[in-house]
Amino acid sequence: CNGHRQVSGLAASARCATEGSHSNGEKNGPAKRRRAAATCRGTDTHMSDPDLDALLPNGKTKLIEAVEAKDHGAARKLLTSRASPDATAKDGQTALIIACKMNNEDLATLLLTARANHGQSTGSGFSPLFVAAQKGSFACAKKLLEVRADVNQAAKNRATPLLVAAEAGHSGIVNLLLR
Repeated sequence: CNGHRQVSGLAASARCATEGSHSNGEKNGPAKRRRAAATCRGTDTHMSDPDLDALLPNGKTKLIEAVEAKDHGAARKLLTSRASPDATAKDGQTALIIACKMNNEDLATLLLTARANHGQSTGSGFSPLFVAAQKGSFACAKKLLEVRADVNQAAKNRATPLLVAAEAGHSGIVNLLLR
């Protein structure tokens, strides 16, 4: 009956809210419960849109293409339209990793503001900080450290951001990572 579906829907929302299924380190409280309930209802503004995150025939997402094209407006519009900043291309790279690889501090900042996961790595274990250190992207490395990226997060080959920065001769990044 219709009344039963309403009660079930309310119970599911309440269960999601009380279980805190979308924990992100917040203390239990009204704000966390409201956010969890909104997520369960599908009204959370941080939920991504699967159509925007779908892989295109080239194995990339629309957001990754916008970042590669250095199209700030398109990237901002996609993020505002709920594209996930953490969606990965077929090769495992995220938009944030690509922004760091290209030494594009503005796009990296945009993605971090959209709550991109600064610790998400490729299948080989290359994190955004690792790539920034490897490519000599001082501005991106600094921005990642400001949001507390893990300086000791090693790739699968056990290399760390400090090691690759030193090997590549990026002394500014080495000094930054040692602070």
